[in-house]
Amino acid sequence: KLGVAVTNRIGVYAIAGVAVADAELDVNGPTDLGPVSVNHSDTLVGIAYGAGVDLKLTNNIDMFVEYQRIDFGAFETAGSLFDDCVRYGYDADVKLDTVKVGLNYRF
Repeated sequence: KLGVAVTNRIGVYAIAGVAVADAELDVNGPTDLGPVSVNHSDTLVGIAYGAGVDLKLTNNIDMFVEYQRIDFGAFETAGSLFDDCVRYGYDADVKLDTVKVGLNYRF
């Protein structure tokens, strides 16, 4: 987190870092060859970045608004079913956009 004071009551900042998450894919359903159940899980590592604004309300209370994007890249899985009669593949770009609004109290 790196920021600057715009006034004595307002600050703006940028944030960046590493994010880690567990991801899981479950697909279940019928096919012409019989029921299918595919399960895949993985630990994803990505980057997090964003920006925010702090507003000093009193000597002890600050309010903030912060936007953050977390980009984990691709979550991929592939395999086969029914003795290699059916092959499957799946990939998805995993991204999260968050907005936080909150209060900080300083002792």
